[in-house]
Amino acid sequence: MCKYYSIGILLCCILLPACRKGLELGAYPYESSKDALNVKLSTEALRPAISAPGATVTLSGSSFDNYKKEELLVKFNGEPAEVLNVTATRLEVKVPQRASSGLITLTINKQVLPGPLHQISGAVSQDAVFKSFPGATGGAVSAIRFQNDGKYIIVGTFTDYDNSGDADGMNGMARLNSDGSIDRTFRTRRGFRSSIVSDALQLMDGRYLVAGSFSNYRARFIPNAVQNIITLNSDGSPDSMLVQSPLRDKPDTLPLLNLGFDAQVNKLHQQSDGKIILTGLFRRVYRNTFGGVTADGLRDSIKVDTFHVNYLARLNADLTLDTTFNYDKNLPTGRPSVNGVIFDSYLTGEDQLMIAGSFTTFNGTPAARIARLDTLGMLDPEFNVGVGPDNDVRSIDQLPDGRVVASGNFINVSGNVRKK
Repeated sequence: MCKYYSIGILLCCILLPACRKGLELGAYPYESSKDALNVKLSTEALRPAISAPGATVTLSGSSFDNYKKEELLVKFNGEPAEVLNVTATRLEVKVPQRASSGLITLTINKQVLPGPLHQISGAVSQDAVFKSFPGATGGAVSAIRFQNDGKYIIVGTFTDYDNSGDADGMNGMARLNSDGSIDRTFRTRRGFRSSIVSDALQLMDGRYLVAGSFSNYRARFIPNAVQNIITLNSDGSPDSMLVQSPLRDKPDTLPLLNLGFDAQVNKLHQQSDGKIILTGLFRRVYRNTFGGVTADGLRDSIKVDTFHVNYLARLNADLTLDTTFNYDKNLPTGRPSVNGVIFDSYLTGEDQLMIAGSFTTFNGTPAARIARLDTLGMLDPEFNVGVGPDNDVRSIDQLPDGRVVASGNFINVSGNVRKK
């Protein structure tokens, strides 16, 4: 053992000097550093606290006049501004047209001095009367619906709104008064806990049709009774019915709407005649008949009729399935619809459905990621985007003049470069 230690020590003695010979010190990295500017920029808030693009603001500090106006670069949240006048202690600056709220900085000789935070006004500003603070918490808001009475319905994955104080919070859905405060006459309680609510629509009788990705409401119903769609009463209580099973002494409480979908429902659109178009990730609609028993007579049973609809469906005003909308009665089944995903949709004033997504065909006919359907759910040949966007369209809407505005992951539209 002693021999091994001696050899190890000898090797270290030989190698260490060799390592030291290879060490070289580099140049001192700060020898070429710039001289101090000796300029100070105040970080105190400006007066007035809010400015509009094109307005003149004054920054305060010291030794500004040591530099020419052209050497002073002022930016509003990264947007360069025009310096109008320079004195020792004041900089008069014009707010750039594309300015946004944020930090004002002064750059001299590639050295940046932070200044005050400043708010820029614009065409849109926060309504101080709207009592929404802290608003929806615990998740996102996915849709806002405006009611004829001035109130709002919001849906999403949130778990509470404005710290409501309700023991169970407000899970997935809430109704607001016109001033943004909570309408406490509408209560979801446990509601859509741990679920996704994508959209909600007030029906003509005051009830709500609610869609998304969920399998229950208030943990109230038996398994498979609720599948991604449900109706609620105007106060947020479940729209339900009592069904007497031959095997039970007491009736079961079940959802009044006996339809379900096999996957998430994303959008609801109500036509002028009361019919409702749905878009989403679903491929099948289930129609449930409750109150049955199994063939052996030992267990409760739900009779399920299945309809293939492929990402699009329409309900009649009484919420039954409309088999005249993109549906082939000869098979009978829904037509193929899109060969991709519908990410967004809206209904025109003529009850025609505009859809956008990742698809390139509709019922086998070319339709490059944007398409318009007629009132029977068939492709409208009068609307044709040609080659269209070269990648997914994530959002779509209509301008007041009837033109369509779209955004997404695309760069080119029909060969013309567009920046998403």
